[in-house]
Amino acid sequence: MSATDLPDKWVKVLADFRSYLHIERSLSKNTSASYISDIRKFALAIGGKQPADIISDDISEFLSNELAASNISKRTQSRYVSSLKGFFNFLEIEGYIGKNPAEVIQQPKISRHIPVVLSVDEVEKIIAGIDLSQNEGHRNKAIIELLYSCGLRVSELVSLR
Repeated sequence: MSATDLPDKWVKVLADFRSYLHIERSLSKNTSASYISDIRKFALAIGGKQPADIISDDISEFLSNELAASNISKRTQSRYVSSLKGFFNFLEIEGYIGKNPAEVIQQPKISRHIPVVLSVDEVEKIIAGIDLSQNEGHRNKAIIELLYSCGLRVSELVSLR
């Protein structure tokens, strides 16, 4: 979906929302891109309605249609709701709308899962298995030790500068 698929009013509002997500909310590029994608889908699904004309029933109908048709996970469903709530909250703050129609929308219940972690012995075996005679050996050992000692995700590690 490109920006040209959207009415002009939506293009400007989405550009402002993207800036808000990046500057004021400090969200990652991936999260911002997901939010913008969700809002684009919403804007296209509701036809020519302007943001100020949207009511909670429009949002509920979109969510039920989109979520039922796509068989998506509870986490993705929750992201859709967060995207819409954040977007309409932004519109209200910036004065695009008078009342936030997404206030009444409920988040889907997400079951918590406990992440699988390696034991100390497993991490020690991984570190011991690194061949330090290779050019990348010391680098690989430092990477594994940093991941383990700081509890970083791989995505967080690769974004370090």
